[in-house]
Amino acid sequence: MSCFQKNLQAVQAQITQSAATVHRNPATIQLLAVSKNQPLEAMAAAIKSGQRVYGENYVQAGVAKIRYWSAFSDLQPLQWHFIGQLQRNKIRLVATYFDWVQTIATLAQAEQLSQARAPIQRPPLQVLIQVNLRSPAVGYGVLPEALIPLVQAVQPLPNLCLRGLMVLPAPTLDPQHTKALFGQAQALFQALQANYPQFDTLSMGMSNDLSEAIAAGSTLVRLGTALFGPRLVNRR
Repeated sequence: MSCFQKNLQAVQAQITQSAATVHRNPATIQLLAVSKNQPLEAMAAAIKSGQRVYGENYVQAGVAKIRYWSAFSDLQPLQWHFIGQLQRNKIRLVATYFDWVQTIATLAQAEQLSQARAPIQRPPLQVLIQVNLRSPAVGYGVLPEALIPLVQAVQPLPNLCLRGLMVLPAPTLDPQHTKALFGQAQALFQALQANYPQFDTLSMGMSNDLSEAIAAGSTLVRLGTALFGPRLVNRR
């Protein structure tokens, strides 16, 4: 049994236990493996273990992996999520190669993704809006007060399918602060679901706050360290 497979089994057990604690079905929680900076050998072990959903932060590195693994015709298709900050000069690559984009923060980004996806013979790009819940508000993402107008503007765009929200944890070791932030994200998500029934994805939770995210209704957790081990050198 590979190291990845052992880690995967431990993570799956944690997801099952965390879901049971809050009376959730673990099958409603998708596991995304954050594969940024991971070499092909590590990914080969992950794929052999049955992991099919991957997240990449860096465009060029992600595209290289997508192209490499897509050349294996006997391999079950993998699903690729872009989870890094969107840069204008790389949006075309993201729209061309990725299946999901979790990090829309402005209408301009969404419009550019929609336009870039149009000539590609692929299904619509599945997208999430990244919400910035940090207080004071620093970093990337749309602020809560601007979320509804952005959702209203992005939802009708062609070539995109808006599926929900993505949230990053606050840079804190205080579990109560994390719990409060996740609770705020859950409330926003549930309020939007009332008007947008296609909203089925709340991407929230990483290696250090997995249980808290599941308790707050996360449907997709993004794990890197817990699966692959300590982060490797940055390979943009």
